[in-house]
Amino acid sequence: MDLNECMRTSSIDLLKEFFKEEVEDEAGASKKTTLTVGRNFKNQLIALTDTLSATQGHYVRCIKPNSLLAPSTFDSDMVLAQLRYAGMLETIKIRRNGYPIRYPVEEFWKRYLCLCPGTPKDGDYRKGCLNLCPRLKMEDDYWQVGLSKVFLKDYSFNALEDRRNITLSKFAIIVQAWWRMIVVRDYYREVKSCTIVCQKTWRCYIARKRYLRKKEAAITLQTQIRMFITRKKFLIALEKKREEERKKREEEERKRREEEERRRREEEEKKRKEEEEIKERIRKGESEAQVRAEIDYRHEVEEAKRQEEVQKHEEEKKKEEEKKKLEVLNIRELIAQKKGKLGASGYVKGTARGRTKTISKGKKKLRLEKEEEAVYEYKRKPRV
Repeated sequence: MDLNECMRTSSIDLLKEFFKEEVEDEAGASKKTTLTVGRNFKNQLIALTDTLSATQGHYVRCIKPNSLLAPSTFDSDMVLAQLRYAGMLETIKIRRNGYPIRYPVEEFWKRYLCLCPGTPKDGDYRKGCLNLCPRLKMEDDYWQVGLSKVFLKDYSFNALEDRRNITLSKFAIIVQAWWRMIVVRDYYREVKSCTIVCQKTWRCYIARKRYLRKKEAAITLQTQIRMFITRKKFLIALEKKREEERKKREEEERKRREEEERRRREEEEKKRKEEEEIKERIRKGESEAQVRAEIDYRHEVEEAKRQEEVQKHEEEKKKEEEKKKLEVLNIRELIAQKKGKLGASGYVKGTARGRTKTISKGKKKLRLEKEEEAVYEYKRKPRV
């Protein structure tokens, strides 16, 4: 009796009214009638029969383990007697004497083709099974090929399954080995690529360091050699210049002496002529004081002209010195532009071994002498 039936048999009229069902009569018209227990049982039985008809029946033989209905208790004698009375042992013997394992030809072909790859199919799964079964090396009494199925005995089936498991295991090992090989190979290639990059970077660093060291040594050697050659040339030029200056001074001294001697002689000759002129003019009747005053005035004019010439000569000499200094400054600027740039102190800066250093006083003096020598050599060159 279900819940609907309980509600319909209730003593409360309201519940009875709620749970009334409509039942169709033979004419097809619906009317409200009370559903009885028999009618409800009949409806449930019909539904169960329809469900069983729509399915395939499989029956399970139930074995009673003990007569005490106790859990986890197994009476072997009682179970054996039930199996004998039910005829299970005879059924098992008959089953074993026959072919209990049955595969459709397509499933058998796909399942056991891995044991004999390369077996021809001949356009049909049944023909393929007829070609496959002899190659599986089974005894003739343990297998048969029907129209749509392959029949096997337990012994053959177990042997085939063992062989199939071994073969699939081998294939699985081969696939795993290949996959592991691929993974390890990719890892090896990645490590190799990274190693090559690291080696390349390290070798580049070492080679660059070695190159910079050699370059620095070569620059130092070139600097020393050039310094030695330049210093040698400079000393030779300086010696030549000093010798020329000495000869020039000697020549100037000789000319000065000759000029002084010439002037002395000219003055003596001039004095002598003036004395003769004074005597001659006195003899003619002129006053001695007046003659001497004229001569003194003439001496003053000549002295003024001489002083003017000396001053003019000094101005020309001064202009020549300023021009020479200007040329020296221009040459210094050209040298500074050629070497690089001028320092904050006005000294030319140079680099050696990556460090910037300022020229010292001694080197500055030597540089100025070189510049003067360059100016001197420049002036000595003939103009085209």
